Amino acid sequence: MQQYEYRAVPAPTKSAKIKGVKDPAERYAHALSALMNEMALEGWEYWRADVLPCTERKGLTGSVTVYHNLLVFRRLTADALAAQVAHAPTAPPAPAPPAVQPPQDPGAGAPELPAPPEQSPPEPRAEAPSRPLLSRMPEGSAPRLVLRRDEDRPASAPTDRRDAE
Repeated sequence: MQQYEYRAVPAPTKSAKIKGVKDPAERYAHALSALMNEMALEGWEYWRADVLPCTERKGLTGSVTVYHNLLVFRRLTADALAAQVAHAPTAPPAPAPPAVQPPQDPGAGAPELPAPPEQSPPEPRAEAPSRPLLSRMPEGSAPRLVLRRDEDRPASAPTDRRDAE
């Protein structure tokens, strides 16, 4: 038994002008979503998009292959929908909560709880240190990360090409 019926619709190729939407991609997305919402109102579920070849006549004897963009939608057939509704389990009614009777004598049925132990007040915190935790050191210049040209070479190496000759 076939459960679904399918419908193929050509994808929109041109989008209409919409007030407030200037980008062509946004206009196309709006046209596509309008088509999908229209199909959903009729009960169709979007299934997939396909690009399929189609051989069409060109001239008297020629033919050409054209590719079409299609949107495929599906929905349950009437028989499958009726069978699904018939076999759907019905939820049993929720049981009523048990009735709770309040005690007749407030002190008769309730056991006495022991009194909570007395808590002593928290100990006072230690005084904040009089001097700051981080000591202030005088800042100097930052260390050099790259050696100067003079320091890269040993003292006996020539400093210029002319000196090497």
